[in-house]
Amino acid sequence: MKEREIKHCLECGKELLGRIDKKYCNDSCKSAFLNRKYRVANREIGRINRILKNNHKILSDIIVDGVYECSTRELFIKGFNFDYFTSLDPQAPPVMYCYEIGYQINSERVWIITA
Repeated sequence: MKEREIKHCLECGKELLGRIDKKYCNDSCKSAFLNRKYRVANREIGRINRILKNNHKILSDIIVDGVYECSTRELFIKGFNFDYFTSLDPQAPPVMYCYEIGYQINSERVWIITA
């Protein structure tokens, strides 16, 4: 008769009892292991989402003031990051979108486009 291989929890190392395909001793160990595993990827996604949310807030604040045009310098001073947008309409000139708010950059001016 074959002797059963002793397995240990991937998080805490405690000996596992029960099913032979068990990987964790309880739900908290499973959560802790998976949180650590995906932490690096989630950190980068979180950083990008913070930039996009900040861009969206800046555009929204400008629209609330009833303005649909401003300078690129004004956006830059407010902390707008021109390298990040959620989608692109490649017409000439292209329209970048930060979620539902679009904007076009012509020379030193930015035109904000809403649906």
